[in-house]
This record gives sequence, C-alpha cells and structure tokens, in this order.
Amino acid sequence: NDVKIIVPQVLNAYLKGNVDELRRTCRDAAFGMLHRSVLDREAASLQIDPRLLHVSDPDIETIRFVGGQPTAVVSFESHQLHCVRNKATAAIVEGGEDEIRAVHYLFALQLNDDAEAPRHERWKVTELAIRTIQPVY
Repeated sequence: NDVKIIVPQVLNAYLKGNVDELRRTCRDAAFGMLHRSVLDREAASLQIDPRLLHVSDPDIETIRFVGGQPTAVVSFESHQLHCVRNKATAAIVEGGEDEIRAVHYLFALQLNDDAEAPRHERWKVTELAIRTIQPVY
C-alpha cells in the first residue's frame, strides 16, 4: 500500500529536518507548516530525537474533494521518543531519552500531479494535524 510508504517518510523527514524530502512529499500548505517548524527548531539550535519506535497502519477516515481533487484523509498512531536536545551542548531541554509518546495523526493525501513519479512519491501530504499526544508507559 503506497500510503504505508509516505507516512513514515514524512515523519522521518520532519523529525530529521530534511527539507528536501519534505518538499518532495508535501504540497505547499503542509510543506510550509513543517518547514517553518524545522526553521524555528534550527534557529533555536534544537534537535528532536528522530527515532520512530512504531507506526501503525493508516486507516482511511474519509475521502473528500479539496481543490477539485479527491483527497484521502487517513489516521494513524506513532510511538516516538520525546527528547529535544540543544545542538551545541547535547543537553536535554525537553522530554527525556526514555520518554515515549503515542502521537495520533491525521494526514490528508492527494495523488502526485506528476504521473511519472516513482511509487514512493505517488502521494503527497496536503494537510496534517495531530489529534492527540499521550505518554506511553
């Protein structure tokens, strides 16, 4: 399933601050939001732990039309380490090395306009939101 490919791809790119990968996998609105967050993080000299411990299979919530295009809205859960460090000192400024959080996401996905795009770039994220964040023990 192509959607199973894009979900961890976008999360990994965001957590690692890989702007080129975000540009390839997101449409303008989603890219703008994630890019601003990456720039804010870089300006504050912060680094998020990029490890994803688990990503559930996405569930289709609904299909709707956005900008005249069919858009699949999917939900999924990831288990992520919540550990933010100062890049210069490596000191933990938020969370901890063993603080795991369950993050429930919604992604709105549209087919890539480029019909020749490789399979792993078939979908693009148009919008995204976090539904809930809960600690995992």
